[in-house]
Amino acid sequence: MKVFIGWSGETSQKVAALLQSWLPTVNPNIETFTEFNYINAETLNAVDNFPPLDCALLCVTPDCARSPWLTFEAGALMGMNVKRLYLILFGTPSLSLSAPLLTLGNVRFDRAGIRNVTWELNCLCGNDALPEKELDRLFNGLYPWLEENVENLLRDLPAPEEEPDASNANLQLEMRALNRKLDTLLSRLPGRL
Repeated sequence: MKVFIGWSGETSQKVAALLQSWLPTVNPNIETFTEFNYINAETLNAVDNFPPLDCALLCVTPDCARSPWLTFEAGALMGMNVKRLYLILFGTPSLSLSAPLLTLGNVRFDRAGIRNVTWELNCLCGNDALPEKELDRLFNGLYPWLEENVENLLRDLPAPEEEPDASNANLQLEMRALNRKLDTLLSRLPGRL
């Protein structure tokens, strides 16, 4: 199974490199890559050169939560019809994301969040999925390494913006629901692709 790992900025790139090496050690049926693996030097267009994708992970760190590049990559990946697109939040409050990214699901970087992503990726491997006990053993043995290395990378970053109060959070959730309804209505208009 092919999993693309996207990033924006120096810290996010380093986190992506950690995930790129870690995931195949937890599940050897997962092949990971980043845009640098497929950029065509003449066109500088990585998306046209990607192999078929199964899933994508976008690494969001506090210093890139509002990056236009992440928004672009998320849109391009959704256009490629990947089976799953995860925004993994590394020390980043979900409401500090740029508006388009707020409509996507996200996963906090913690043991439970990464475990869920790892299990979902394993399920998507189909007949090549690892047995649950083996995946448990590998994950439990290898997660502490990933956690320690990510924490070391994030240690020197400025503290992320605090989560807005509950009323702002509720407003953001209502805005997301309205955006989804609007997208649904617009897609039903005649002549709309």
